[in-house]
Amino acid sequence: SGRLHVGQHSFCSGNSRHLVSYNTKLTSSAEVIELDDLNELESIQCDVDGSRLRVSFHNHLKSLALWGQIKLGNVYVTGGINHGCPLQVDPSKGFLLRRVNGAFLDGRSVVMDTSLARYDEIYESASIFYSSEQTSECSRLSIEKEICVGANTGENCTGPDKTIPIMDNSHITVECSQCWGTLKMDVFFNLKIENFKLVSMQAGYKNASIVSMAELRTSAKRDWSVAIEKDLLFDGITETPILDFKVGPVPFVFWFDSSLHLSAMSSIMGLQGNEVRTGAKLTLDFMDNWVSWDPVWHWNHILPNATTKLSIEPIFKGNTTLEGSAEIQLKPSIKLHVNELFSYTMSFDPKVSLDFTAQWDGSDKLKFCEEGAHEFSLVAECELKLNVDWAHIKEDKRWGPINLLSHKENFNKSCQQVPVPPMAEEQVIALV
Repeated sequence: SGRLHVGQHSFCSGNSRHLVSYNTKLTSSAEVIELDDLNELESIQCDVDGSRLRVSFHNHLKSLALWGQIKLGNVYVTGGINHGCPLQVDPSKGFLLRRVNGAFLDGRSVVMDTSLARYDEIYESASIFYSSEQTSECSRLSIEKEICVGANTGENCTGPDKTIPIMDNSHITVECSQCWGTLKMDVFFNLKIENFKLVSMQAGYKNASIVSMAELRTSAKRDWSVAIEKDLLFDGITETPILDFKVGPVPFVFWFDSSLHLSAMSSIMGLQGNEVRTGAKLTLDFMDNWVSWDPVWHWNHILPNATTKLSIEPIFKGNTTLEGSAEIQLKPSIKLHVNELFSYTMSFDPKVSLDFTAQWDGSDKLKFCEEGAHEFSLVAECELKLNVDWAHIKEDKRWGPINLLSHKENFNKSCQQVPVPPMAEEQVIALV
């Protein structure tokens, strides 16, 4: 209670335990009103730009009491998931941290002129540490699905949510039957404020791995080449992880958004009405990756360590002899937002180039041979949303983008027997 808030609490969400430790001191020059604690609250109406707020009650006496607190000035209003302004990523959940610049009473409502507030104006001093860690205990207790941060990911976090159409005309049909990317990690951030100024910040991922998969399904009436350059946009993440907690009356909320960019070229000879699927799945375990900032050393970052591992699985599925080449690049970009604190973006940019042949000998298998190269880069950037010294704003407000990891490697020709999917009788005759 009051201005000082010291303690810690933890909670399970999905398969992870989340820990928050804090030692904070609120400003003494202003009052902080927590809407979550108000009785008989009917509704909260927010504008888009943060300049107007209407708080309505079931009882006229309650609006009069709130007006009495606000009319003297120097007031902040806060609200959490249930009593905040709708988040764009999920309008059913909210967040509110605003300074009140003026207000008037309107029946059972108090209408406020407001501006968006920052943590370094509401806290005189603060030391806040947040971390998450996957545990079997939370897996047993939680009734929620696993938190999956990705683009076009399904419920099990290992496959696509939907097939994405690419091209369809009288000669060729191309669709991305498996275009998706996902990031699994533990998140942490550490924030320190003294005398209403940010003195240090650390944030990033631990025990992280990222997966990018692209599988193109192509059918054509004759030999055909195709080139694709496309941003794959979604209404959001299939499962939108939104985590929130409060330190005294002050809410914290963070969420993720994502995007996918597909670039591909393919030339296949021998389809003649048949179908083929080509692509690759890349998995990168890069463990720890985080950034830190302070006013003396400015930005520093911890690179992935020596345990970084990369695995590549080329994909081929077909039912006819053919030969061709493909170059596929699927770039997932995943952004972590910690409201009014910072945003942290990570982009994985893998590319696989393949030359392949498939020879059918009349049995139930094709001999599939491939050779080519793969390469990737891992890029990160961070943006502060707190006040920093104006003299260093260019170097302090944003870090990156920085290339954290890059790798390029050729792989020699290899062959394998691939089972042939069932075909219609006329297809078998045509192949013989």
